Amino acid sequence: MSSQAVMVEEAVMAENVRARAMPAATLEGQVFEGMQMKVFTAAFHPFEIMWASDDWLRFCGFEAGEVVDQSLKCIQGPCTCFEDSMALAEAATRFESKTVTLTNYTKHGVPFTHTVIMEPLMNSFDQPVMYMARSVNITSAA
Repeated sequence: MSSQAVMVEEAVMAENVRARAMPAATLEGQVFEGMQMKVFTAAFHPFEIMWASDDWLRFCGFEAGEVVDQSLKCIQGPCTCFEDSMALAEAATRFESKTVTLTNYTKHGVPFTHTVIMEPLMNSFDQPVMYMARSVNITSAA
C-alpha cells in the first residue's frame, strides 16, 4: 500500500471513531461545537477531493460518492471570492500552506463563511502526496 493510501486510511479510521460519537443526523449548514471539517485533495491540479470528513459531508449536504474525484468548485458560488480561491490554488501549485477566509455554499445553496487552512502533506522524500484543508471559524446562514 502506498504511503498516500496509508495516510488517507489512517485519517479515515480516526474520523470514523470520532463520528460514531456524533448524532446520526446533522442539518445541512448547521454549525455545532467540536465540528471537524476536513478535506483531503490530490497534490496536483485540479486538486480532486480524495476524502472528506463526515462533518464536512453533513454540513455541506453531500454523500462521499458525490464529491470524491471532484474539485472544491462543488462548494463555490456567486459570493465565493475568485481571487482568494486562486490564491489557494497558486499556493498549492508551489506546495505551500495557505490560509484564507471564503464564502462557499452547501449542496443546496446555503452560504457559509469559513477560514480555510490548507497545508501540503509530504512523504519521507519531501514530495507532496496530498493536501489537507481544514475549515475553522464557520458561520452559516442556516
